[in-house]
Amino acid sequence: MSDRIELLLAFIVHLANALALSVSSILFVNSVLHWKVRKIKWTIIIISALSLICAGIMTAAPLWATPRNENIKAIHSDFILPIFFLISWIVLIIRTEGRGWKRAIVSWVAIGIVAEISARFTYLPNYLEAQLNDVTLSTLIHITASALVLTFVWFLARISKKQVNHPIRLGTVVLLGTLLFIFDEVILSEIEVITTSPVTLSLDIAANEPFYISLDILLYFVALIVAFFIFAQKSENTYYKEMLDANANYLKAQAQYYEAVDQSNTEIRKIRHDMRNNLTVLTLLLENQDYPQMKAYLEEINASVQSSDTGIRNGNSIADIIIFDKTNQAAAAGCPLTIEGQFSYAGMNATDTCAIIGNILDNAIESARCMPSDKREIRLKFSKTDHFFVITENNYSHKLSIADNNVIATSKKDKMNHGFGLLNIKEAVARYNGETQISCEPAEAELYMFRIEIILPLPL
Repeated sequence: MSDRIELLLAFIVHLANALALSVSSILFVNSVLHWKVRKIKWTIIIISALSLICAGIMTAAPLWATPRNENIKAIHSDFILPIFFLISWIVLIIRTEGRGWKRAIVSWVAIGIVAEISARFTYLPNYLEAQLNDVTLSTLIHITASALVLTFVWFLARISKKQVNHPIRLGTVVLLGTLLFIFDEVILSEIEVITTSPVTLSLDIAANEPFYISLDILLYFVALIVAFFIFAQKSENTYYKEMLDANANYLKAQAQYYEAVDQSNTEIRKIRHDMRNNLTVLTLLLENQDYPQMKAYLEEINASVQSSDTGIRNGNSIADIIIFDKTNQAAAAGCPLTIEGQFSYAGMNATDTCAIIGNILDNAIESARCMPSDKREIRLKFSKTDHFFVITENNYSHKLSIADNNVIATSKKDKMNHGFGLLNIKEAVARYNGETQISCEPAEAELYMFRIEIILPLPL
């Protein structure tokens, strides 16, 4: 076989391996972990072009070797592959939706798991390549192994599609990757030590190297599928529990709002029923020129009309319900709530509206109720520019520690169940490509002014 054909076959093997690793990583992030990759077709095209370049360099590396530098033949494993992994990771970070540091972690875990899957599928081809002295057959075996990597990840995606409908939580992704790493480095490594010991090697079954390879592959894939199934179910259950809690709060607030509306309508009907009598009394007072009594009577009627109004008019029924409920809670806590503008952002679903407005006001009420009586005011403002809808909330608070990623370290004792309010706000805002900005600046005496500003791009 000519050198050119051997180079071509080597190039095909390197290209198949690079494509299997990179495309499988994209599929793993998008369809297994359900972290959406933007314009996935273009992402695959970009990563395929990088794979082509990588395969070309890896194929040409042995040709650059000289008698003085034979080590250059191993350049593809010592230099090119790590660079390719790094570039693939950066591409995934750029193309995946979500916050930057979360995308980085998810992409890194995905590439690591796919690399382990790819390594398992190359065990047998490498073993067979050493036994066979046929370059063409070895090439076909390696291409088949690369195809199996894609097939297995596609199989995981099918399982994930049936079990999971939302992005798997970052903590679950990290835990899955960590446990698989420990399983590989501890348990499988220990099995390898046992099976290569002198005592074990004396057994006929232990002398069969393909048996060890098959055992390693089987154990890793079973562990991967079982662990993924368990963690995916846990992540999905947690998501639905939070959604049920949010919906329960929303329905409770909705019921209270409609009760208030019904009470308001009842009061209005009473006023209408008594209107003729009221007009008769006012006419008599006017004829008798008893203006002071007439003024007092009008003020009494006006007060009864105002008390029958819920006072919430946003043009968004969900926002009306939530603000009405939180206004009552704030009043009960002695925290006057001032609202400026209207919640007029179109296209936001009820759950996210509840998560954003509800959590903002819950946190504000909890903070303001601990302030002196004259420093308990909560100010919520809705405003709109040509391209953005802005939600701003201000209230006095004690000093808060704000991290670089706009996360507040909760001061509550129950840290496992608290501190999620702001995280839920940020996640809901991120779904609309918005930004959340938090500050806590000194105000007066030992008090600070807390401010949260949410900037949402208006739908085109």
